[in-house]
Amino acid sequence: MDSKKQLYIPVKTLDSDDLIEGIGILEIAICGVALLIILIISVILARIFTNNLVGIGFAVFSTIATVSTIRRDNCNENLIQKIMFILRFLKKQKIYLFDRSGEEIL
Repeated sequence: MDSKKQLYIPVKTLDSDDLIEGIGILEIAICGVALLIILIISVILARIFTNNLVGIGFAVFSTIATVSTIRRDNCNENLIQKIMFILRFLKKQKIYLFDRSGEEIL
């Protein structure tokens, strides 16, 4: 009776189905809506500045920023969630200020 079974621990198991790594159906929907808004704004900018390069530059920059903000990493978190974690931590963090003599500054 020396049969021991090894414990199998899965690595990188995500809670959603991804079409591309880090991008699921929800992220594609968000990027689609953002793309429509970006296209409308870039056409307006191109008409205002009478230069298509301004509209194209805005569209490329905004698309890259949107995709990099929405895409999830291997911890299943996107950039917005990470910023929210940092802000929540800073809000709850207590800061005690002391001077050189060791007394607390109020």
